[in-house]
Order: sequence, then C-alpha cells, then structure tokens
Amino acid sequence: MKLTKRRWGVIIGAAVALALSAYALAPEPQVVETVAASRGPLTVSVSSQGVTRVRERFDVAAPVAGQLLRVNVHAGDDVDETTPIVRIQPAPLDPKQQAQLEARLLAAERGRGESEAFVRRAAAAHLQARRDAERLRRLSAEAIVSGEALEQAASAEAMAAKELEAARFRAQASAFEVDVARAALGAIGTNAEITLCSPVRGTILRVHHESESVVQAGTPIVQVGDPRTLEAVADFLSADAVKVKAGDEAFIEAWGGGTPIRARVRLVEPSGFMKVSALGVEEQRVNVIADPLEIPQSLGDQFRVDVRVTIWSGQALKVPSTAIFTSKEGWNVFAIRGSRARVQPVTVGHAGEDEVEVLTGIAEGDRVVAHPSDEVHDGVRVRTRRSG
Repeated sequence: MKLTKRRWGVIIGAAVALALSAYALAPEPQVVETVAASRGPLTVSVSSQGVTRVRERFDVAAPVAGQLLRVNVHAGDDVDETTPIVRIQPAPLDPKQQAQLEARLLAAERGRGESEAFVRRAAAAHLQARRDAERLRRLSAEAIVSGEALEQAASAEAMAAKELEAARFRAQASAFEVDVARAALGAIGTNAEITLCSPVRGTILRVHHESESVVQAGTPIVQVGDPRTLEAVADFLSADAVKVKAGDEAFIEAWGGGTPIRARVRLVEPSGFMKVSALGVEEQRVNVIADPLEIPQSLGDQFRVDVRVTIWSGQALKVPSTAIFTSKEGWNVFAIRGSRARVQPVTVGHAGEDEVEVLTGIAEGDRVVAHPSDEVHDGVRVRTRRSG
C-alpha cells in the first residue's frame, strides 16, 4: 500500500499523541535536595550531663562534743588560715574520749607526713613536665616536632601544676587536722573554748550549722574550698568512656554562658557504677573529670553543665549523616546519576554529630541526596535542588 501524504500525517499525528500520552502518564520526578561529598575537617565527640565541683573541699567538723556558738561566717565569704570560723565550748570528757582524741592526733600527724610526701612527688612530676615542655618548645621552633605534640606537652605541664597545687592544698588541710586534734586535747579538763580557723585559703561553700546548738564530735559545721580549683564531672556510658583518655580536648557547655568553656580531661575513673536512666534502663556509667582552662566568675560549685569530649579529629571525605541509610547489604547513599537517583553502597568510617566519613563508594564532588524520603528509590527520576 502506497503511503500518501495524508496517511503520513495520520501516522505522525498518532505517534505524537502516543508520546504525549506516555509523557502525561509518566510519574513526576521527585524534587530532592542534594549535597556534594567534600573533604574537610571532621570531629567525633561524646557528651553527657554533669556538674561542676570544687576539687578540694574540706568540712570543718567539731573536734569534741560541746556547745557550738553562733557561726559568724556565711557562704561566699573569703577566708584564710587566720580566719576564725567555728567556736565550741567543749563538754567534760571521759578517759575513753581522751584516748580517742590522742589516737586522732596520732593519725593526723601521720596523715600530714603522707601529704607532705605527696607534695614532694607532685613537685618532682611538675618539674619534669616543665622540662619536657621547654624541650618540645625548642624542637617546635626548629620544626622538628608537630604543634600537636607541643600542645600535649603544654597541657601535661598545666595539669601537673594543678596536681601540685592540689597536693599543697591537702597538705595544708592535714596540718590543720593536727592543730585541731592538739587543741581538742588541750581543752580537756579546762573547759576552755576551742576556736577553729579555716584549714586553707579559700571561700565558704556552705554552712551546715549556723545557730547555737549542741553538737557531737565529728559533726560537720562549715565547708571550705577554693573556687579556682573548679572541675567538671560527668558520667558517661562505659562504652563511650573507654574512648576517652586523659589529656583529650573537652568543652563545658550549657552552663548558662554564651560560649563553651575549653577544658582538658584529667581523669577517667577506673571504676564504673550502675545508674537508672530517665526511661528506667539500667546503664553502666563512668565518671569523666575535666579541668576548665578558664573559669568564669559566675560559675560555681555544683552547677549543672554538659561535658563534650573530642575523641577524634582529622580530615575526611564526608557527607551529611542524614544522607546515609542502611539495608541488608550495609550502608548506602542515593547518588545522582544523570537525572536519576541510584543506590550506591558505601563504607563509612568516623561518625561526627552531623557528618559521616565515607571511605569507599563515592568520590569527592559526587552529589548525593541529602534527605531521602520514602518516595526516593533506586532509579527514580529526580529534580535536584542543591544545598552545597
């Protein structure tokens, strides 16, 4: 049959109509937001809630039973070793109580000797840390060691200095215990008033008993501490705590100020404990203690804070964590191939708070779907909207 112009027109028109119908029945492309895999800095951290506390605090307690006279110091008052803070009129003592006080004096004298030994050891450690830091400063000036090694040495020197300060603080308190025990023994049989001064230079943290009252030996009356020794302690899940080590960079957040406070981890306690979460789940927790590098004047003892510890940082090929999803085969992303989204298996590495390191599967510059929805599947047509 010969095809005339009329028949050719009919055929072409039918083909066009069929194509238009197919296009009209085809699903609309999904509008997706895409982002390019990029190489840059990535930080991995763990965080938990905690509190601040004065590192070295001392309870001034009644050395003997007797009448406590009114305490004239208040929380927030600055005191030193010459500031009288507690006065007690002792009750008559029997031979048994006298023997107890003599034993207490002996124990206090031995405790003072132990504290002095700790001071000598801390002083030697601080001297060695200072020498190491000075040596690394010279090597760093000649570009022999990295800046990171110098920073770690400086941090170790600062921590050793704080350890020495704390040891001296404890030695002062031990000497105070000896003086208190001797004063208590000297008051036996004379009913002389006993006056207790502050064990160390610091601040009154709290007053347990302010009004006159009868107290027993050992009753805490006033608590003294040095706010300059403030530290932050937070309980981490044991699975997170094993990734933290002394010297790690930390940040004290959610303390009420505008910016986080830089800190250094001083200690990961060697023993954990069980804690029941708000959801009623039993968890093994471990205390992590961090020393702030600067202490704001408005931050005090027993304030609630969040502690975030950096456990890894470096350069990595990364994508947003929302772009990663899992399947039976493992981790995947939706990679943009032309006008379609394709499932691309990937191998992930370090996971930060908002970004994930990608080891294999995609290259730098490849675009992936940033927030895949349920309508996005392998091979679906997409219309992209870039976010970076």
